[in-house]
Amino acid sequence: TYRVLKSFVRVPEIYSTEKLRESPDVFPIFAKPDIGYGSRGAKKICSVLEMETHLAQYPSCILLEFLPGDEFTVDCFSDKSGNLLFAAPRKRGRIMNGISVNTKAEKDDSEFQAFAKKINAQIKFRGAWFFQVKRDSNGKLALLEVASRFGGSSSLFRAQGVNFAMMSLFDAFDIPVSVLRNNYAVELDRALDNSYQIDLKYSEVF
Repeated sequence: TYRVLKSFVRVPEIYSTEKLRESPDVFPIFAKPDIGYGSRGAKKICSVLEMETHLAQYPSCILLEFLPGDEFTVDCFSDKSGNLLFAAPRKRGRIMNGISVNTKAEKDDSEFQAFAKKINAQIKFRGAWFFQVKRDSNGKLALLEVASRFGGSSSLFRAQGVNFAMMSLFDAFDIPVSVLRNNYAVELDRALDNSYQIDLKYSEVF
């Protein structure tokens, strides 16, 4: 993802282990697995020894520039023609196991909109998708990841009338869609401890 987009948006600098062994002044850095979920194996690394220890446990890690600023998810929707119909940022206020459990929309979304348009021009999406960004030490947005699915807390915008699931279904059936977002403030707080066991047998789901 970083290789595809680095000429169009700000991405974190990627370090080799050799460079970090030779230039320990680069630390702290951020390590995350090439393939992963829920922040497993992701860690702020402050020394060469800590890096070597972490890589022994997670050898597929990418070693990245550490981004100390605020983190945001930008929920997006692109239609069948590739038109970006919706892109709205929300600040990840509280994060648990890599999941945003407290979030609210940013009022000024202009820089996030520009970022979304550049990604959408390079990667062809259809339906709901999102990307995550974090501010670097100079306050500039840098890309964390891009995903072609619903953001876990994108239901924040569902509460404002933006139904990503319904729009994605309509678009998949070539039914034109538009976005009508209600302009009132919403803050989402999630508890991720629900568990259900239901004794139902079924052959069809509607």
